[in-house]
This record gives sequence, C-alpha cells and structure tokens, in this order.
Amino acid sequence: MEARTHLEMSTLIREHGHDLQQFLTRRLGCTETAKDLVQDTFLRLLQNRSGEVLTNPRAFLFRIATNLVVTEIRRARRWSRLLPRLHASTRASAPTPDTNLFTSEIQRQ
Repeated sequence: MEARTHLEMSTLIREHGHDLQQFLTRRLGCTETAKDLVQDTFLRLLQNRSGEVLTNPRAFLFRIATNLVVTEIRRARRWSRLLPRLHASTRASAPTPDTNLFTSEIQRQ
C-alpha cells in the first residue's frame, strides 16, 4: 500500500482520526497538541515508503502516534530544563515575545 489514494486516506481519517485524537489528548493532556499530532500521524503514514501492505492500519497508526507522544514528551522536558536558564540569562532585560511563547507553551502542558 505504498501509494495511498485520497479515498484510502479519507477512509482511515474518518475511521480512526477521532480515536487517535482521544488517545493523544489523554496521553498529553492538551487537545491542541493532540490535534497537531493526529495530523503528524497521518502525514507519517503518507510518508511511509516501506512498500508493505498494512494488514492492520489501526495498529500502525497508533504505533506512529505513540512514537510521536514520546518525542513530544522529550521535547517538553528539554524546554522545561532550558527555560530556567534562559530566564536567568535574560532577567535583566524584558522578556522577548519568543520567551513568552515558550513559557506559555510549557505551562500549558
């Protein structure tokens, strides 16, 4: 199933998209991040070039989603360790918009 047709992807999204979003929301605690990762999950499926026929596409989608959760948690942990250092180095000056965005993103998770 290397070349996925529009109909195949539409069917997979319709059948599994909601369940994936619920799964990711439970794991991450953030609906917006979960929505982003659902899109990333289907994008990864489209990019899969293994040439294998997927006998269980649902299991494959959830494996991709689980891997993305692990990556997202690692990313959040890195930022949570970096932000205190960033704040300490910029304490004398006013926070930049990027710093404010990173801080609110971490606090949201």
